[in-house]
Amino acid sequence: MKKISVLSISVLLIMSGASISPALGSISENFNPVNPLLIKMILTLPCILIMPASIISGNLSEKIKKRTLLITGLLVYLIGGVGGGFASNIYVLLAFRSLLGIGVGLILPLSTGLIVDFFEDEERKKMMGYSTAINNLGAVIAIILSGILGSVSWRFAFGVYFIALIPLLLVIFKLPEPKKRVSAEKSPLSLNKKVYKMMLLMAVVNIVFYSVPTNIAMLIKTQNLGSSSISGLVIASLNLTSFISGLFLTKFTNIFKKNATLYSLLMMLIGYIILSISNSLIQIELALILIGLGLGIVLTLIFIETSKSVSAKDSTFALALVNSCMYLGQFLSPLLINFIGNLLEITSIQFAFKFSTILLVISILVKIFSFENKAIYISPSQRNL
Repeated sequence: MKKISVLSISVLLIMSGASISPALGSISENFNPVNPLLIKMILTLPCILIMPASIISGNLSEKIKKRTLLITGLLVYLIGGVGGGFASNIYVLLAFRSLLGIGVGLILPLSTGLIVDFFEDEERKKMMGYSTAINNLGAVIAIILSGILGSVSWRFAFGVYFIALIPLLLVIFKLPEPKKRVSAEKSPLSLNKKVYKMMLLMAVVNIVFYSVPTNIAMLIKTQNLGSSSISGLVIASLNLTSFISGLFLTKFTNIFKKNATLYSLLMMLIGYIILSISNSLIQIELALILIGLGLGIVLTLIFIETSKSVSAKDSTFALALVNSCMYLGQFLSPLLINFIGNLLEITSIQFAFKFSTILLVISILVKIFSFENKAIYISPSQRNL
């Protein structure tokens, strides 16, 4: 039950923003006329609040009980998620989405931090893989349900956030408080440069990834390929393949060893190349399967490398920083793509996928020619900043 309770938290993370992406078209029509960027911010606005909330949570986890922090975050998540369905205008909806972001930020470092607290070595690696898998499984279920409910009314799509009741009850009744890790003396926080690399890679991967949920429903609609329920099924295929790759992470890393991250990025690259020229559901589906397989592997490897590069004492805070970069990338994705598109006077929806292709090419080249660096030490006062 301890494993189930810890993994249940992971169900909520990716689904937090992307789960209502199939309903974006209906929401846009309901609040018409509204700037399209505001519609995309329904998905991305929570991300900018997740970052500071996540870092605050990482610090608070050393001072108060982690169960208390987790329960608080789950309650805020539930209110912010379900509340969006009662919004009377786009600004009230964005306010609820902001609340959702704070809730996600509070629980985010604990989703991986508790794995480090409770599990060691190979079991920890497997749990990290399962965490990513369950994360994507939650997104699959939520996106499909959202697409179906959104076909009835966009307000019903927000009902998927009631799923937060399950981890809330499990945490209250089944999850023990982890033992405090106390060091003999107060040492400064040690962050290896690898952590900074993982933060940068996490941000770039999510800039690339989030071009899918923020654009794919509109691509399907403009090409007359299907309704919001079809969009939900197509987007869910990405998360489903990420779920599968998370389950088989150990086998994949045993085969490709140190090159596992590189090959996962290559899979994503091929997927985005196909997506950039797609004009049918079959092509889109094939592209998202490849993207999902690569994404599920690379995200898990980033978390594993981060936890390995710092002491157990510092792991929750380091993971909070990396997790924050995940949502920083998601927040920046539409802003950066819109900015570059306007600069180049390109209005095609598929430009988002072409831009993602270029970012992946750059990331792969940097990965091939990168080198390990020495550790950097940060004092407690710098850490608080």
